[in-house]
Amino acid sequence: MTDYDTDGKNKMDKSNGCVFSATQNLFDASTKGDRTQSEYRADSILDSYKKNSHLSNVSTEPARDDSALVKDTDGNAIETRRVDMTYTGEDQKDYRLTGFIRVFTTTTTPVLLQGMYACPVDAYSSSEMKELLEATPISHPGPADMDEGESGSGSGKEGKSDGKRSGSDDGKATAPSGKSDEKGSGRSSKDT
Repeated sequence: MTDYDTDGKNKMDKSNGCVFSATQNLFDASTKGDRTQSEYRADSILDSYKKNSHLSNVSTEPARDDSALVKDTDGNAIETRRVDMTYTGEDQKDYRLTGFIRVFTTTTTPVLLQGMYACPVDAYSSSEMKELLEATPISHPGPADMDEGESGSGSGKEGKSDGKRSGSDDGKATAPSGKSDEKGSGRSSKDT
């Protein structure tokens, strides 16, 4: 297993060909909210794989909301956009990829968080992906519900707060948790 942890980009490569990566990038402030930006980013990822000339047989599922797998450090669900696809790589092996994308636009420092798990089809493990995501919770997120992060509202769907807001009040959304991760999936402990 090989680990990389540099400038908000963390990656774990396993000998079976599986790769888990978690990235945190600063995001330009936007008048569009969390849902709009997260949907756009998820669709952009799907499009980039479809257009990649080094890949073939790309088959994607439509991006969808997921509140089951990504959590904050207190164990509260964080709504993300989930992307799933299969493709044939340059090495002529078939791969399966699952990604989770979330843009936090209402935090003091807006950020784009992405978690990606890709493996050769025969090595893909939903349980391993779940373990890796559990080992890399988000610290200091903005609103848990993407609709709460819509521009100017600060409230849940239909203008009602549903109490799903989590994290600290310092307005920072960060991927790292500071928790020990003996599996090596590592998100750094950097704060933006």
